Amino acid sequence: MTPRPEPVVNAPNNDDSSNVTNAAAAPSNEASSSSSLPTPPPAAADKHLDHVWCMEESPTNGVLTQDGLEKIANHKYKSGTYTALDTFINPMWEALTQMLPLWLAPNLVTTIGGSFCVLAYCVSAYYDFAMTGDVPDWVLVLNGMCQMIYFTLDCMDGKQARRTKSSSPLGQLFDHGIDALGNLNSVSSCQCIMQNPSKQYLWMHCALQFTFFQAQWEEYYTGVLPHATGNIGVTEVMYGMALWSITTGLIFKRTIFGFVMPDFVQEANFPLRSAVVGDITEPLELRHMLAVVWIYMTTTLSILSLIRVAQHVKSPGLIASAFSKMITPTLVCAVALLYLPTDDPNSIRYASLSLGLCLCLSTIKIIVFSMGRMAFASFQLDTIPFFVVAAIGTQTPSMNSTLYAMLAAYYGIRLSTWAGSAIHHICNRLNIQLFRIKYPQLKEE
Repeated sequence: MTPRPEPVVNAPNNDDSSNVTNAAAAPSNEASSSSSLPTPPPAAADKHLDHVWCMEESPTNGVLTQDGLEKIANHKYKSGTYTALDTFINPMWEALTQMLPLWLAPNLVTTIGGSFCVLAYCVSAYYDFAMTGDVPDWVLVLNGMCQMIYFTLDCMDGKQARRTKSSSPLGQLFDHGIDALGNLNSVSSCQCIMQNPSKQYLWMHCALQFTFFQAQWEEYYTGVLPHATGNIGVTEVMYGMALWSITTGLIFKRTIFGFVMPDFVQEANFPLRSAVVGDITEPLELRHMLAVVWIYMTTTLSILSLIRVAQHVKSPGLIASAFSKMITPTLVCAVALLYLPTDDPNSIRYASLSLGLCLCLSTIKIIVFSMGRMAFASFQLDTIPFFVVAAIGTQTPSMNSTLYAMLAAYYGIRLSTWAGSAIHHICNRLNIQLFRIKYPQLKEE
């Protein structure tokens, strides 16, 4: 889900991406004005507002331009305010962070949290490769516990960064990148709870990753990452999903989601009913309606995001350019909903994973490009393999399992190499290490 906000006033921040306190920080006014020191070079102009259709600026080495790398080095993260639940739970996050050893790097805290998402996803895939949601009840409990641990550690990594004086812009990239991948487990866990048909699962999958990408897209233009609408935000959703999974496994046993909706709901022709629910022959159940509500909620969030960006950039030309950057996730989701093999139990897991990793790659790229103020292309060429496999799969259904397995492997490798290159160059520029605190502070202030 969308990363949680920065705490307010005196509460320590949750994300280890702001208040940069390393060698990459901008020089002080005194140092800049001193005649005995060289004058720093003027900052390069931001290029993130430049319109690029598909061919982004090619760096001479790696995936980042030199100007982009310098801007990342001086980047400071901004987010929205706390919700009431954030403020209430923050003392618990603070207390838990104080229990961590000072030598434990913040990015390692993030990685440990992300490993619980991997564990939950793999166990769910082992018991339910066909994505029907038919898993033992204890798997629901495990999924909920892993979700809760993951998000709690996600809220502690930034506090650990400030505690050890090791905050850096790399924290935002690493933290939000893990969150992007964590979305795959979130939607998989929801499917284990609700046991929706594959078509409805894909709608929920696309909606979640689309809105997560859009949150990063909004930050790309406004400089502020949205995390909540009113008093309902990421914390409420993540802990709510975790408790939902645990209580379903222990108490409800998923029977509640088979509740048949009243006649007036059965007969209603509400928007998106046929698209999301499809032409099912059995009566509408609660599980079907929850999928529709999910789509309504994410659609509302998407529209609000479009409005905020349009109000921020103001110029009609910039608005058109900004909206064009939503072309890639829109096309990917549309192709997924139309052509992914939802009726093939041997292929749907691979197809879903391919879809997720493809969208994760675009999301992580826009996070990095936002930090580096680099121009993000409206059409991402990295999505072409997804479209090609989807087209081939419709003509050769018997090969879908192999094709999508290979596609998932490709995107896993591509994502790892792209992110790895970006992390390598950022670490070198900031003179830090990813999983080690180079100069650990043995005493707290």
